[in-house]
Amino acid sequence: MDSPLQRSQTQRITRFMERLSALQCIKWFVVVVLIFKSLQVIFNTSVLVVTMNQHSKAPFKLFISVYNVLVLVQLILFFLRHREYFRVARLPDIQDNNELSLFSNFVDAFSLFWCLTGFHWTQECKTCKISAPLLYYTTLTWSYLGIFVVVSPLIAIVLLIFIIAYFKPNLPVIEYKNTGEINKENANCSICLAEYNVNDKIKILPCNHHFHLNCIDEWFNIDDICPLCKKPINILYDLID
Repeated sequence: MDSPLQRSQTQRITRFMERLSALQCIKWFVVVVLIFKSLQVIFNTSVLVVTMNQHSKAPFKLFISVYNVLVLVQLILFFLRHREYFRVARLPDIQDNNELSLFSNFVDAFSLFWCLTGFHWTQECKTCKISAPLLYYTTLTWSYLGIFVVVSPLIAIVLLIFIIAYFKPNLPVIEYKNTGEINKENANCSICLAEYNVNDKIKILPCNHHFHLNCIDEWFNIDDICPLCKKPINILYDLID
C-alpha cells in the first residue's frame, strides 16, 4: 500500500499533468490559428499578384486587399492576446488587456461587415465567376468563412438552449416491490402523497428521489427539476456546473 507521502506526490503529479495537457492544447490551438491566418495572408497576396492584369465588374481586388489587411491585424492581435501561454509552465490566470480586447472586437465587427459586403458583391456580379473566377471564388470563400465564424456560435447557443429545454435523460423506471431499493419508510410519492403499491411504476431521478411514473411525467410538463431538491434533471446542467 502506498504511503501518504507517495499518494500526495502522485496527486501532485496528476494535477500537474492535467494542467500541462490543458496548456498544451491551448498552445496547439493558438499555433493552428496563427498558421491558418498566415496562410490566408500568403494566399491572398498570391491571388492579388496572379490577377494583377485581370479586371472584374465588382471590386473583388479591393475586397481581397482590405480583407488581407484585416486578417493580418487579427493575426497580430491574436498573438498578442495569447502569447502569455508560451511563457509559462502552467496555466496562468491571465488578465485580458481591455484596450486590446476592445480593439480586437472592433476589428472583428468590421471584418463581419466587410465579409457581408463581399458576399453582396458576389451576388451582384454572377458573370464574374466566368470573367474573373479566381477573384470571384476567393471573395466568395472568405465571405462565407467570415459570416460562418460569427454565426456558428449563435447557432451553437440556440441548439444548446433547445437541447436543454427539450432533451430529457432516459431516467430509470422500476416496479415497486416490498423488498427492493426503496425503503418502506420512503415508499411514497411526494407529488400525490400516496404510498406505493406493489407493481406501481416508479421513476428514479439522478438525485435519487423517486415518484410515481405518471406523477413525475406530469410534473415534467411544468418544470424539469426535482420537486423535492429542485435539482435540474437535464444532464447538460451537470456539464455546465
